[in-house]
Amino acid sequence: MMFFSHTENMQQLAHLDAFVSRQLAKLGLSAIQREKIKRFVKTWHEIRYRMTETSYIPNFDLYGHPEKAEAVAALSGKTLAEVLAMDVEIVETLFSRLISREVHDLEQDVGNPS
Repeated sequence: MMFFSHTENMQQLAHLDAFVSRQLAKLGLSAIQREKIKRFVKTWHEIRYRMTETSYIPNFDLYGHPEKAEAVAALSGKTLAEVLAMDVEIVETLFSRLISREVHDLEQDVGNPS
């Protein structure tokens, strides 16, 4: 999204939002489920005008154990109860690995190989 933060073409971002919504509808996600998906237009606005105070864009440096456990559960396919039952250090390690992998994948998507 940082790539798109330099655009002034809101129509392009709205088009991307509509495309993502259509694709999610094709996958059978309900309108309520689709509402939970972050939008390009909103993200652009948060990056441009509210980057230091936004909660819309996650700042993983500020995550505590509960947020890290939720992220590990979401990214690993484990239940939150399973993750919360793990040792804190294991959750920390899994969180670091999973976030590093996600960042690496995003960098590959935008052409910034690490």
